[in-house]
Amino acid sequence: SHRPRINCVHMLPDMAKLEREFGARLLILGVNSPKFVASRRSSNIEGFIQRYDITHPVLTDKGMTLWNYYGVQAWPTLVLLNPRGGVVRQFIGEGDYRGIRAAVLGAIDQAQRAGTLVSTALPLQPPVLSRDGLLQPGKVAVDARYVAVSDSGHNRVILLDHAGKVLRVIGTGVPGARDGAASAAQFNGPQGLAFVGDALYVADTGNSLIRRIALPSGVVSTVAGNGQRVFGGNGMQPARGVPLNSPWGLKAVGDVLYVAMAGDHQVWKFDLGSARIGPYAGTGAEGIDDGSRVSASFAQSSGLAYHDGTL
Repeated sequence: SHRPRINCVHMLPDMAKLEREFGARLLILGVNSPKFVASRRSSNIEGFIQRYDITHPVLTDKGMTLWNYYGVQAWPTLVLLNPRGGVVRQFIGEGDYRGIRAAVLGAIDQAQRAGTLVSTALPLQPPVLSRDGLLQPGKVAVDARYVAVSDSGHNRVILLDHAGKVLRVIGTGVPGARDGAASAAQFNGPQGLAFVGDALYVADTGNSLIRRIALPSGVVSTVAGNGQRVFGGNGMQPARGVPLNSPWGLKAVGDVLYVAMAGDHQVWKFDLGSARIGPYAGTGAEGIDDGSRVSASFAQSSGLAYHDGTL
């Protein structure tokens, strides 16, 4: 399987905004520098392009040739080149959209004055997405009545019975964060699922929200997150006012919902009774350190399981 680095995924909306603003004056080329064998497979990369609706060309640098040529040290790194191929600036990490945009504006202005700007779009044939079946399904949850599947690439949740019959499709398929009836609600790349009583909780990763689906009606409501994606948290706080950071996995233990917060490299605790949420384990630094839950570190935590008192 292939799962992209969460930091790289966080850059995609910024790249899309730049594409819309600058059009053919800015050529965006995605370079897949694979850390793992699965990341070299074309089928996995094609699935990634479909899942995240990427419209710019993407190449796989299997031998890390471009990585080494430009002296890249971390994922993600953005290298801004002028029309002659010279490096204008490098940006390491996520979250500096204003700085990137300013650098692009400056580079375009300089190229226009030098007479070197070329506005030629590459001929591309985007993949054709089918609404049938599943696209990049992320997670499965099962209880005594239902099987739930997060159809992540189609931005929806599928509810089935144990024989595999589809009972309800929840979500329009159009990315968004709208609450409401199953036929009108929206998700954005939903992942983790957890049944609690007569409800199904959803880690709405692309929106950085946690959603609740009432069963059997399918009505969707937002129960955690304020729609902003911010790194780090501070203690248990009212769940609807807290910014989350790409929640990816869920596990219910009684009235507590544990959340694999991939963007923060942490595990969070969501007390459903008090409707409060906050960090539970992990420092927030990306790592692989064992120890107490407050001093340990994780790397893009994305799945959880519970057995006999152990998470």
